[in-house]
Amino acid sequence: MKQTVSFLIFIVLLFILGCKSDNIATEAGKKFSGPIDAYFDDKYGQIDENDIKRYMSVMTDEAAKQYSSTSRSMGSWVVQGPGNLGGRVNAIGVNPTNQNELYLGFSQGGLFKTNNGGTTWTSIFDQNSFLSIGDIAIDPNNTSHVYVGTGDPQISGYPAIGNGLFRSRDAGQTWESLGLENTRVISEVYVAKNLSKTLYVSAMGLPFKKTNDRGLYRSKDGGQTWKQVLFVNDSTGITDIAVDPRNENVVYAASWTRLRNNQRSLISSKEANIYKTIDGGETWVELTNGLPSDDSWSRIAIELAPSNPDVLYTSYVAPSSLNIEKMYKTNNAGVSWEEMGIGNGNGLDPGVTGGFGWYFGRIVVDPNDHNHLFVLGVILMESFDGGNSWARTAENAHVDHHEVVFSGNSIYLGCDGGAYRYSSETNIWSDIENIPTNQIYRVGLNPHSPEVFYGGLQDNGTCFGNSQSLEIWEEVFGGDGFQSLFDADDENIYYFETQNGGLWWTNDGGLSFDSFTKGIENNEPKAWDMPIVMSQQTSKTLVTGTNRVYIIKDPVNGVWEPISQKLTSETSVAVRKVITAIAVHPANDRKILAGTSDGQLWLTTDQGNSWKNVTASLPNRYITSVAFGLHENEAIYVTFSGFRDGDDSPYLFYSNNNGTTWRSIGDDLPAASINKVLVLPHLSDIVGDIIIVGTDAGVYFGQFSPITTSFSRLGDNMPIVPIYDLAYDKTSNSLVAGTFGRSIQTFDLGQVGYYVGNKDLASIGTSLRSTIAQSDLELISLNNDDQIFSVSIYTSSGQLIHRRSVRNGNRINISDLSTGVYFLQIKDSKSKSSTTKFVKI
Repeated sequence: MKQTVSFLIFIVLLFILGCKSDNIATEAGKKFSGPIDAYFDDKYGQIDENDIKRYMSVMTDEAAKQYSSTSRSMGSWVVQGPGNLGGRVNAIGVNPTNQNELYLGFSQGGLFKTNNGGTTWTSIFDQNSFLSIGDIAIDPNNTSHVYVGTGDPQISGYPAIGNGLFRSRDAGQTWESLGLENTRVISEVYVAKNLSKTLYVSAMGLPFKKTNDRGLYRSKDGGQTWKQVLFVNDSTGITDIAVDPRNENVVYAASWTRLRNNQRSLISSKEANIYKTIDGGETWVELTNGLPSDDSWSRIAIELAPSNPDVLYTSYVAPSSLNIEKMYKTNNAGVSWEEMGIGNGNGLDPGVTGGFGWYFGRIVVDPNDHNHLFVLGVILMESFDGGNSWARTAENAHVDHHEVVFSGNSIYLGCDGGAYRYSSETNIWSDIENIPTNQIYRVGLNPHSPEVFYGGLQDNGTCFGNSQSLEIWEEVFGGDGFQSLFDADDENIYYFETQNGGLWWTNDGGLSFDSFTKGIENNEPKAWDMPIVMSQQTSKTLVTGTNRVYIIKDPVNGVWEPISQKLTSETSVAVRKVITAIAVHPANDRKILAGTSDGQLWLTTDQGNSWKNVTASLPNRYITSVAFGLHENEAIYVTFSGFRDGDDSPYLFYSNNNGTTWRSIGDDLPAASINKVLVLPHLSDIVGDIIIVGTDAGVYFGQFSPITTSFSRLGDNMPIVPIYDLAYDKTSNSLVAGTFGRSIQTFDLGQVGYYVGNKDLASIGTSLRSTIAQSDLELISLNNDDQIFSVSIYTSSGQLIHRRSVRNGNRINISDLSTGVYFLQIKDSKSKSSTTKFVKI
C-alpha cells in the first residue's frame, strides 16, 4: 500500500543521505614532516600548474569581456529564482559601527551587501572572475576597508577555487587585488586592530594537487607583500585561526589535510594539529599537552574567547565516523587542555555534524561572555556554561551551519539555506535575505505547468516557481534535489530524485510519495547526481544508471531491470566508478548513450541487448553529458570535465558514425570545463545542429556543421558562474540554465534569432535557411517562386548597414559583418514587409 513520506522521514533522509558527496574512506599513514606521498600517490596523475594558470587567466578574460561596454555578449538573462530558499552562505561581515550594513559571502554566488539591515541587497563583486567567497573581514580601524578571501573552504565534491585576497577601500564599491592568487582557497582573514597594517590569511591551497601554497600568510604592510609563516606540508592547509586581541602576535592555527580530485578524496591525516606562535609567526610550537597528537584526524576547529583570551575551545572530527569525537578547552592559553564531554547526556552530541564533519569547521564564542559558545554543524548547538551542557538552537533556520557573527544585540547565522538574524529582544531567528544564489544541480520542465520551472538544489530539495514568484518558490521535496521528470499524459504523475540515487514518484500530484528503486542493487555505486532520463516516445519508460544501466517501463507496478554489464573500467582509479551521463534518442528510445566517471562511453542501438564501447581515443576524463544529434542519424555529442584534475580544456566531441570516429569541436570555446551539451530542436532545412553548452564560465551557443563550428557567449548580464544543466522550453522558445550559484535563469532565444521555423518571414512567402550563419544568409521560397525582394540589414541599435535586391534562393553575403545580432527586413513587390533577427557568428 502506498505510504506517505512524512516530514520526519524527510529529516531522517537528509541526515542519512546528506553526505555532500564526499564521505569516502580515508587513507591513513605515518606522520610526515614533508610531502604526504603515501596518502596521495602521484601515480594517479600529475596536475600541470600551467593548466591552472591558464584557467585563472581565461576566467579573468571572460569576466572582463562580460562587463566591457565594447564586447558584451548578445541578449539578457532573466533570473527566475528561487530567491527565498537561500544559497549557501560561508561568510558574514557586519559593520561594528552600523549594524544595518552587512555583507554576505556565498559559496559560489558572490558577495552581497545591504545598508538597511537586509531589506534590500546589492551584488558588489560580480565583475570578479571567481564568485566563491571563503571569508569576509572588516578593518576595525576603518570600516570602509573590507577584505574578501576567495575560494570555498568546505571543499566538497564540487570544489570551488578562488583567485586570492581582495580589498575595498570604499565599502564595496570598488575592489583591488592583494595577491595570494596561488592559495586558491582562503579559509580565514584577520585584520589586526593594534598592529598597524598587519593581516593574517589562512589558506587550504589548490584542492586538486599537492602544492606548497598552503598554510598561514602574514603581511605587515597592508597586503602589499606577504610571507608564508606556517607551512605544514604540501597536502595540509590551515583551516581555522584564532588571534589574541591583547597581543596580535599570538596566533593559534588548526591544520587540515584535504585533497580532492577525480582519483582521490583525502579528508584526514596525522598532520591535523593545533599550532601556536607568540611572535607573529616567526616560530611555532605544536600544542600537545592534553590534545591528541598521534592519531589521524579530519577537520579541527579552534576559537578564542575575546573577553578572556586565555580561554580557547577546539573540536576534532574523527576520520572513521566523521563526527565530532573530541572537544577540548584550555584556561591558560593552550599550556594545557582538558577534554570536554561528548555524548554523555549533557555533553555535546557527536552527531552535530551528521556524519560529514569535514564539511564544518567552526566554533564561535560570544565576545562578551567566554562561557557562551556555539558549535556549528548540521544543527547549531549552544552552551551558556562553557560547554558543560548543550542545547539545540535556531531550529527554525535551515540546517548545515558555516558562520556565526555576534554584533550588538544580534547574532547572525550563515548556513546552506542563506542567512538569519537572532534578536535578543524578540528571541527569534529571522531570515534576512531573499537573494537568488542557489546552487542548481538540475532543471525540470513540467508540460502541464509550462509557466513554472523546477530545480534540484544543493541542500534545498526540489522546488518550483518563476520570476513572478521569485520570493515565494515552493519546496516540494527534501534532501539535496536533482532531476525532476513529468509524465506527459498524466499531470498527477511525476518523479523526483535525491542525492546518491534516491528516486521517488507520486501519482496524486505530490500529496504522497513512494520510493521506486526496487530492482536496483543497493550495493552498486551511484553518482551523487545519478542520471535519470525519460523516453520521449513514452513517458512511462525511464532509464538510469549505477555502474550499470537500468530501465523501467512501468514505474507504478514494475521494477528496474539492468540492461547492461558494468560499464566502468576495472583499472580505473576514480573516486567513484559510476555512470554519470545518459541520453535516450528523442526519436528512437532503443538508442541509448551512457558515459562514466572514468571516461568510458557506451552505445546501444537495441535498448541494451548489446553495447558497444565507443570511447576510442576520447580523453580519459569525467564524462559530464552526452547527446544525440538531430541533423544526422548517427550523430553523437559528448562532453568531459577535467576540472577536478586541474585540466580545464573545453572537451566537446562529435561523431557522425555512432562513435566509430571522433572530432573535437570545442576549440572555439574558452578553456573552462564543459558540464552540459544541449542540441536544440531541428530548424527546417538547417545544415548541422544548433548546440548550446554550459561551462564553468557560463553559457555558449553555436551552429555545428561538417564545415565549421563557432561559439559565442550567451547573454550580457550573467556573471562568471558554473552551469551544470540546460533545458529548452519550447513553449516560450527559451533556454533554461541551472547555475551553480545564481539560481535558475532563462534566455529568450529569439534575442539571437533562433526560432523553430521562421514565422516572421513566412507571411511574405520566403524564409531563411538558418537565422544563425557565418558567411551567408540564404532565402528559401515557401511558394516555389523566384520573386524579387528588397533586403535591408540593420544593427541591433537600428543603424542601416546593408540594402540590396535579391531573389528567392539567393544568398546574402554577411562575411564582412562583425559577430553579433542584426535585424533583417524584407519587402516584397507590393511593399509588404517582415522583419526577423539573425545572428552572425
